[in-house]
Amino acid sequence: MPCSFSGSHIGDCHYIGGNLHTVKRMELVRTALVIGGGVAGMVAARSLADLGYPVHLVERDAKLGGKARRLSKTWRGEDIREFQPEDHLFGHDPRVMTHQQLDERLAGCDPALRDIQSAVFIQCVGSREPERPSCSRVRCTHTVESALELKHINPAMDVYVLYRDLRTCGERELLCHQAKLKSAYVK
Repeated sequence: MPCSFSGSHIGDCHYIGGNLHTVKRMELVRTALVIGGGVAGMVAARSLADLGYPVHLVERDAKLGGKARRLSKTWRGEDIREFQPEDHLFGHDPRVMTHQQLDERLAGCDPALRDIQSAVFIQCVGSREPERPSCSRVRCTHTVESALELKHINPAMDVYVLYRDLRTCGERELLCHQAKLKSAYVK
């Protein structure tokens, strides 16, 4: 007789693999385990979390990112290591940082983020220019997510996004619409 499944319990099994067994009734725990913190693992973990499942992400290395962390250029030969801007007061004012630096502060639950009164994201710094014409197709969505996260930390914070054109596609467009209701977007 095969195992039965109903609701949140696994039913009794009496015949497994040709042998007669009695199996205790167990409660089913709806939690996801994702093994591997590379790009695919992180996308899977985020997708499951967005569906409301508690997720445990296991990575053997000290940092997430997998093989993508070892990449240094695109298929066209463009450098994809963190771009360090030379303008917009970067390196001269501690309030000016790269998005990766903001991510580290968000991931570390930096309590100073609660006290920020305004935040400005400047899109396409160092890209979409003659010497670097590429668009990563991830930065706009990344900014939208970060703007929403900052508004969650401090709803009174003024968040501005300065952009040439905002490129979000598919379901990300809904996220962008949500962010535009809570933040100022200036073209």
